[in-house]
Amino acid sequence: MNKWKAAFFILIILMILAAAGVWFALQQAFSPSEEAEPFIPPEAEEADTDSAPSFIVETTPQDADQWLQRELEGEQDNVSIYIDDFVYVETSIQALGLEVPIEIRFIPEPAEGGNLWLREDGFQAGPLSLPAREVFLLMQDVVELPPWMELVPDEESIYADLEQLDTGNFQIDVEEVNLQEETIRLRMTEQPEAS
Repeated sequence: MNKWKAAFFILIILMILAAAGVWFALQQAFSPSEEAEPFIPPEAEEADTDSAPSFIVETTPQDADQWLQRELEGEQDNVSIYIDDFVYVETSIQALGLEVPIEIRFIPEPAEGGNLWLREDGFQAGPLSLPAREVFLLMQDVVELPPWMELVPDEESIYADLEQLDTGNFQIDVEEVNLQEETIRLRMTEQPEAS
């Protein structure tokens, strides 16, 4: 066999090995470290609306975003959350030695017990094309959300447990969220102070 033909076959084999190595590295980087247990939202404590004073608050996405920015101030450095026509979460993760910017767009929907689901509606992970579930699994290991928010990779969602928010002696329940119509309706119920 002539030396150019042998060099050509060696080059082809090296290229196949390099491609297999990159594929294996990507699989390792984006595979979950352990199988996550299914997410079960916590049982909501029902507010005693018959005896406790409550009222409905209607607001706009802009006002809700201002409140959210005040609540998140100083809580986390590696993630940005803002409200506009959707709820947006921006962060970045390290993958294969590169910092990959991630932007996820969510549609908010009320959950049982007055809490809130943020359902993934679209995302961008730098130049990479990855399944949303894989991005959520990777974010779960890397991104630190506020304690009242939990990533749920199997549902490609974030669960916001509003009962964990420090709201003084009020319980906040989400009644309706429609960002396209600029409507956010919350029920505020006064809770008796714990003795």
